Amino acid sequence: MVSIERAQHTFEFLNERVAQILSVYVLRVQGDRFFLTNQSAPNGKLIAVRLPLPIGAVAIAFDPTLDQMLSIGGSAIAPEVLLTRPLFPEERYEVIFSYQLPFSSGATLDQDYLYRTEQVEIRLPQEAAATLSSQKQRFRQSLETSPSTGRAYLVYQLEQALQPAERLIFTLNRTLPTPQPVQRAVRAEDTTWFAALVLGLTALGALGGAIWLLQRLLRR
Repeated sequence: MVSIERAQHTFEFLNERVAQILSVYVLRVQGDRFFLTNQSAPNGKLIAVRLPLPIGAVAIAFDPTLDQMLSIGGSAIAPEVLLTRPLFPEERYEVIFSYQLPFSSGATLDQDYLYRTEQVEIRLPQEAAATLSSQKQRFRQSLETSPSTGRAYLVYQLEQALQPAERLIFTLNRTLPTPQPVQRAVRAEDTTWFAALVLGLTALGALGGAIWLLQRLLRR
């Protein structure tokens, strides 16, 4: 029997509308026989494990070292990553891939887990100002710093294991910065024109004053 020891999903918000997720699954086979189903992937190979992705996942990319063992199945709306190699008893297998999701603040993510999953971890970069909430499942929240990059992540760890065919459902909220009003840049020619106007008015004022003074002197 196949189980997932750990599923880790690290989010990166590419912009206000798209999130990229790096997923790492650690698989294990329990028992004394290797595991392989009789179902075939689109490439003709037999499927060992199916890993459904959230609805709407696109731009799926594999770890190059696993490219020959992974395939994409499911449907265009609900894709799956397929592992197409036998899994041997008591060995651990790490499957790494990434994908993108259309994103808007308040979006709900719904993902099937076909196998018992001991640990699920969602990682959100702290600077993204994103938070996770769920009405169905409970998460523990912590703050971790990557030792390699020094980047801080909000880490949400599921408190209980997922049973086979159970769904993970959670909502992501993100506080986006308020757009600032656009200030019209003052062009150099604008300031030059304004300065010339001021100088012209000043000269006219001085000329008018001189004429008035001359008229007063002539009347005496």
